[in-house]
Amino acid sequence: MKILCLDTSSKYLSLAVVIAGQVRRFRHKPARKILSSTIMPSILEITKMSGLTLNDFDGFGVGSGPGSFTGLRIGLATIKGLATAQNKPVVAVSSLDVLARQSGCSDGIVCVMCDARRQLLYTCSYDYHDGQCRSRSEYALSSIQDILKRLKGDIHFTGDGITVCRPEVESSKNIQSSFTRESAWHPHARILGELLWGRFKARQWEDVDNIVPLYLYPQDCQIRPKKKK
Repeated sequence: MKILCLDTSSKYLSLAVVIAGQVRRFRHKPARKILSSTIMPSILEITKMSGLTLNDFDGFGVGSGPGSFTGLRIGLATIKGLATAQNKPVVAVSSLDVLARQSGCSDGIVCVMCDARRQLLYTCSYDYHDGQCRSRSEYALSSIQDILKRLKGDIHFTGDGITVCRPEVESSKNIQSSFTRESAWHPHARILGELLWGRFKARQWEDVDNIVPLYLYPQDCQIRPKKKK
């Protein structure tokens, strides 16, 4: 089975080609301002480097966010278009789940925090035990103060939200904190591929027509009527 994986939820364009459960090609680079004009050339390039064509893929995987509104729309539209045109299945995985998996933690609690602007964070916490990772909260849009109220003990933090709230975390009296290195703060498509492989094997596919980005900021994704003068 050959799967093309894509994540555009952050400031990086991340791609991976997974064959028989193994990542064969991987590309993770800063996304250009005009992502819509570079995404397909990047997909075609990594496909060609893998010795494949788009028709050779048995399915597609995509990071569903939360994250960049524009990036998520472009990424999901691209994958949905490819899947529909070729009648191939799709699996979508939250980008927060990807960040938890690539945190480097093997045991304990991981808190993912991604900068959502406006002094808010996209967040979810996870339990790691015996190498298995399970979410222990809902995906949420929260302030750092609300996040810290729900945590105590040894907590491993990851995500680019660390840059804006590390002082608050380190000063919390109820938490003994550790932090993931900066290179793992943005979702990598190779980790996305590892997460969704089991779901592909189990045929746990999405309804392509109903795949939507995990925004958590729904009011900001609507077209607002112009104010009357």
